[in-house]
Amino acid sequence: MIDSGDFFSYISGIPELHEWLAELPRHVYDWRMREQNHGLPEYESCIWKLGKLRTDSFSFTDDYVTVGSGSEVSESFRPFLLDMLREFKPWKKGPFSVFGIKVESEWRSDFKWNRLQGLISPLAGRKVFDAGCGNGYHLFRYLGAGAELAAGCDPSTVSAGQFHLVKSFIRKSVPAYLIPLPLEDFPAVSWFDTVFSMGVIYHRRSPVEHLEILGSLLRSGGELVLETLIVPGDGRTFLVPKDRYAKMPNIWFIPSIESMRLLLERTGFRVRSVSQGTVTTADEQRRTEWMDYESLDDFLMPGDRTLTVEGYPAPCRAIFVAEKQ
Repeated sequence: MIDSGDFFSYISGIPELHEWLAELPRHVYDWRMREQNHGLPEYESCIWKLGKLRTDSFSFTDDYVTVGSGSEVSESFRPFLLDMLREFKPWKKGPFSVFGIKVESEWRSDFKWNRLQGLISPLAGRKVFDAGCGNGYHLFRYLGAGAELAAGCDPSTVSAGQFHLVKSFIRKSVPAYLIPLPLEDFPAVSWFDTVFSMGVIYHRRSPVEHLEILGSLLRSGGELVLETLIVPGDGRTFLVPKDRYAKMPNIWFIPSIESMRLLLERTGFRVRSVSQGTVTTADEQRRTEWMDYESLDDFLMPGDRTLTVEGYPAPCRAIFVAEKQ
């Protein structure tokens, strides 16, 4: 089952999260009903077919989130496992290594992880929430860095399927949980030590509301780690695409570093550090056999990789680390 029953069992003993128990199970049930015609039964069928494949071998500390080794599956079974993994395409976040099969996702999410590790407070013993966590690649990396709990939300059915597939292979119970809901469904709890929002805010119609919800999940003094697209400019600069940005229709605004800093300060955060802008390259975002649709090379102006096909500045990203006041 692709649901959040294990997470609800986990938080049943945490009084601070009982409001989530009162609200979220109903929303997850509604999500399941909606997704019956959007691939959910097919993903659950694949997981069921692989139900006996379990391992005690896993690692969340390497670039590839790894479950199992190649020696644990027979050569006759390997093609079937490969076919099942392909049923979950497109794999946008990763990479993963599943019983020796390398799942080369569109995004090398380990690049982002390696950039932010030196900026954030150590995660050892911390309770972490990731808003818009995709297929949970970073949830596993948070555990690898010592987090006590790594929970995240993402309403995408394929992302939920990929996460539950990977987690289903691990015999041991690991405290990584993906709740298949949008962030807006989560009541304020003021409980988490660290909240991540990476590659999300520019998809939101209201960036202020997004920041306020993120803040409502953090304890006082907790840490927000926010990664966003940025454009050059001062505190008055925002890019609002006329139609699409890098062929994406759901980009509502892109801030400069200074305007993002001001938004954070206005919504109750003290900015502690900001990374320098990192231009996205085809080493980090690319088409692969596991995500064989258009990718970065298709989004940039032919002959001028400093611009998107629409003529806007090419994707560049910065990481903001801020403390809830």
